[in-house]
Amino acid sequence: MSVNRVLGNDVSLYQDIDVTARKIDFSQMMNAGSKFCFIRATFGIRVDEDFYDYWRDSKAAGISRGAYGFLVFEVAPELQAQTLLKT
Repeated sequence: MSVNRVLGNDVSLYQDIDVTARKIDFSQMMNAGSKFCFIRATFGIRVDEDFYDYWRDSKAAGISRGAYGFLVFEVAPELQAQTLLKT
């Protein structure tokens, strides 16, 4: 039995911490076979500091993308949803 798979990635500011020297290269990601990525837009009511760069760069590379908000239990879900929608 053959299984068809589509490669994709989940990215956030954690792919850009001190141990990794540069931001994500979405062209390289595309060349490696990735067809989509989910980009963390918010963490509670904070906007991921790399979201806008990743959103722009993934589009420029031709990768389909989606955004998500990371839910934290200390903040009202309505506020978190509003932040995600505004972002």
